[in-house]
Amino acid sequence: MRLLRSSGGEHLSLVVMLIWVGCGGNDLPVDATPDQIMSHVEQRLEDGDYYDAAELLQHFIRTHPGTALTPLAKVRLGDARFGMEEYVLAQGEYEDVVLDFPGSPHVEESRFKIALCAYSMTFPYDRDQTETERAVRLLQDFHRDYPESRFGAEADSAMADCRRRLARREYEAGRFYEKQQRLRSAKIQFEYVVQHYPETQWAPKAALGIGDIYRNRQKWDQAAIWLQTVTERWPDSPEAKLARAAQETLPAGVVLR
Repeated sequence: MRLLRSSGGEHLSLVVMLIWVGCGGNDLPVDATPDQIMSHVEQRLEDGDYYDAAELLQHFIRTHPGTALTPLAKVRLGDARFGMEEYVLAQGEYEDVVLDFPGSPHVEESRFKIALCAYSMTFPYDRDQTETERAVRLLQDFHRDYPESRFGAEADSAMADCRRRLARREYEAGRFYEKQQRLRSAKIQFEYVVQHYPETQWAPKAALGIGDIYRNRQKWDQAAIWLQTVTERWPDSPEAKLARAAQETLPAGVVLR
């Protein structure tokens, strides 16, 4: 719809917008205030009406540039884009808030949702992990700047999933080298997992893999060290049970720490 123009252009365009919204079958009054419009948008988002919310928000931002509600409107437009799985566009809206309104109370939420967009664009472990690594950096920066954030639990969950994915990528690379009898390369990969991703399920698997490499090469002292590492650092893991059984196969005289 082409907006009408008059000396009261912004007010008239708002009325036109509300008439247009009213055609969608909602109960928003024609003389609704900007706060009422934003409340209506929040309800649209909650109901999953992302397209309608995005249309209304785009018009609201055009007719209310630089107002106190603009940062919130940009965040909610990002939310609508996110709901439609338009993650690049959503990220752009959140970034606008961070760059254009650095003093806004909505910057924290925008920073978290920028990271969430990156996380939502990640791939499974066996594909390119560039976006996963980017998501990790953004989540780390967010935790550093907002250690007590209300979004902390969601950020922790996303971070844990990213780190599991990266750990598995490295572990599976080690398994590939092991099957190719490139044992030195396999050991390097496994050591990387243990050092950089110790909290993941792939760390005890990697440590056990190192122990098995040493056992197969009959380097018993080194094997004993890694098997005991598994039992001490991850005592409740399935790999710890396997490590204890493997310890029983070590030659007599091998001293455990």
